[in-house]
Amino acid sequence: MKRIFLSLLAAALLLPGHSAIKVHTIGDSTMAEYDESTTDKRGWGMYLGSFFDPAYVTVNNRGKSGADTRGFYNGAAYWASVKSQMSAGDYLIIQFAHNDEGTVTYGMDNLEYAAYCAEHSLPAPSDARGTNPQTTYRDYLRLFIDEARALGVTPILAGPICRAYFQGNDIKRNGKHDLGDKFSKLENGVLYENQSLPAGDSTMSYVKAMKVVAEEKNVPFIDLTAATRDLYLEYGESQCMSLLFCTGDKTHTNAMGGNLVTYTGVAQNKEFLLTGYDLEPEAGTVNLSASANLQISLDKENYASTAQVAYAGGSLFQKVYVRANYTTDGEQHDTIYAVSGEHVMAVPVSATAISLDGGAAVSATWAINAKPVPAPVVEGPISAAFSMSHMACIDYSASKNYFVDGDETNIVLARFHNSADGSARTPWPAGEIDENADRYLDFAITAPATMDVRITRIAMEIAADGTAMLSPMSRRSRRNAT
Repeated sequence: MKRIFLSLLAAALLLPGHSAIKVHTIGDSTMAEYDESTTDKRGWGMYLGSFFDPAYVTVNNRGKSGADTRGFYNGAAYWASVKSQMSAGDYLIIQFAHNDEGTVTYGMDNLEYAAYCAEHSLPAPSDARGTNPQTTYRDYLRLFIDEARALGVTPILAGPICRAYFQGNDIKRNGKHDLGDKFSKLENGVLYENQSLPAGDSTMSYVKAMKVVAEEKNVPFIDLTAATRDLYLEYGESQCMSLLFCTGDKTHTNAMGGNLVTYTGVAQNKEFLLTGYDLEPEAGTVNLSASANLQISLDKENYASTAQVAYAGGSLFQKVYVRANYTTDGEQHDTIYAVSGEHVMAVPVSATAISLDGGAAVSATWAINAKPVPAPVVEGPISAAFSMSHMACIDYSASKNYFVDGDETNIVLARFHNSADGSARTPWPAGEIDENADRYLDFAITAPATMDVRITRIAMEIAADGTAMLSPMSRRSRRNAT
């Protein structure tokens, strides 16, 4: 029988049994939220809320893909934003390391390496991520802890989940976030690459560094690294890769893998997970049926009041999607039944239906096609605003309007540049990666205090143009998102 490690149970036991408690989670892509309609990636933070009764504890999952400790701390949209959502009595779970290990020079502080490159006239690093486990990694963990405590929030450190780097009957050293087999370092102004340490030397272990900070700061430490290592080995490499991870990915878990990190067997808000392990008989069928107001689907396309789920090998893992159709407002309570032989499990479904009768349609549209950006077109009793962070908007001149493809003649576009204050443009930073937490466009609507706003649609049209080498015309590409 495969044993499921309830590694976050330690965190749960710290939570007193009263209402209005919020658990905040900060970390990287292995924790983050994902759109279930566009990817099979699932961060374990998406499933943490199922461990608690939402009447007492809610989870604010703020894991961010690509984040290392420095990037998350300094990003205006990340740590500062999380702190603004915290209240005294809340809890904060911190998991970093995957991106702190770096992608250019492993185990080095990226700013230290960038300074070395500038001093030796080398190209600036193309990736701004990377901290050292002995210095900056620990420093940023301490900052998260100290600033959370200053707000009356209880911090908890969680070791990063393992990468599925199998080596025989174990996980490779770097899969457990110890770079002792290959790392870089600077000593006396000299760069040393491809360095290594004996197996027992944990100098380059980010997990060990986190444990040291936990002891130093008297912070609870949950060893998700050790727990996920054991979990992966329980499954074995073949089943681990086919059942727990995204296709061709040894870092990011799918729904089953993300769920098992904090497995409790409780249905999710977005994904109802029907699970079973060490089942008898080893193969069979589970029949699902929903009460009158609900429909269920196994593929998110075909919905009906009943469904059948076959399983084999003594294990069952099936995502079940639920669609509700209520004609009255207020609290709603329904049930989905799972039946296998003589075994019957009832899954309660609760919802709050809101009537929109008597409301007013509102909308705000921004056409970003000139400098300054024109005022939004507003319909209904709301106001709207637009601002830019570290960007400037420069309008095209009429002579650069090359677009003649059908209905897209005489289109005016705006061009964005780097800017310190949103006005005069400045040189674009060398080596900046595609995503910068300080550089964004901010669209906002404000409704009267007496109005309850329900956002039903957000859409945008993005266009880019570039001149082809062999053509006198520019080519325009368009992407719509809703």
